[in-house]
Amino acid sequence: MTVPLVLNELSCVGWPDSPRERAECVQNLAATLSALSRLRRRSFLLSETKIGSLSFGTFTFNSFFNEPTCRDAVRQILAFANRSPLSSFGEIDSDIGECFVGEQSSRGIYFALLIGTAAISFPTSEQWRNSTISVHIQELGKEAAIVDRSDLAPNMSLPEHVNTHFDLISGFRDLDVFDGGEVWSKRSDWFPSLDFLTRVEGDLRSLKTNSLQLMQVVNRLFEIECAIASWDPQIGLPEWKSKVTSEGEQRRHYCQFNSSAGQSEVYDWHARFTPGAGRIHFRMVPNARRAEVAYIGPKLGA
Repeated sequence: MTVPLVLNELSCVGWPDSPRERAECVQNLAATLSALSRLRRRSFLLSETKIGSLSFGTFTFNSFFNEPTCRDAVRQILAFANRSPLSSFGEIDSDIGECFVGEQSSRGIYFALLIGTAAISFPTSEQWRNSTISVHIQELGKEAAIVDRSDLAPNMSLPEHVNTHFDLISGFRDLDVFDGGEVWSKRSDWFPSLDFLTRVEGDLRSLKTNSLQLMQVVNRLFEIECAIASWDPQIGLPEWKSKVTSEGEQRRHYCQFNSSAGQSEVYDWHARFTPGAGRIHFRMVPNARRAEVAYIGPKLGA
């Protein structure tokens, strides 16, 4: 079972002046990853910059190899990073938004939130020693309006945080048992409230096995399924579990597909996935209390 964790790059600054305290930061993070590994053995660490290339001003991450008390800890952290199928977490779609801790933007924390996992922080300050991080998120709403919201990002920097986030870690869906073809073959069992145009099979098969994109797509489909299954069309729209919006009038022509009944329909509702500007386009069928998925792939018309 594989769980991706994402490095909080903001925790890579503000290191203590004391070499002993610096060493404790590295040791604590390694102990955290070790505790996590006991719970989910095949976890890995993602970062925007390779861990071994990190520079902290007057010293680098690899300089901890020169500290006898840190060598094992450094090896543990590098081992977690080396398990990653990606050298970095890649592009975050600018249409999705931006995450701030105070006045500082953090791509790492935001990416962790987007894929539903925890941030990993060096415990270099009290702020990063907490099991959650208060964040402010700015996202694009309809008509390019900025929508502001606050959130608490799960954070792990100390071994006890693994127990704090036990439900999140243990409940992470297993990426090792499917590829896009298997998602397609299990669609009726996994997503009983969703119908899929036959063309979507090709979209799913084009996603790389066990990739972050495939993981995001599956998570988004589960979220759409959950929202549609509990939807009462007489009351209003479904309660979406992630950002779902409809296309503006000027872009609706990109979203036309032939339905399973052979009629041209507009599939303007869409969820987002990343890395990149990924979209899942669907239309709602209120009379049947269902949704029909037409497209999974890059942003249409981009």
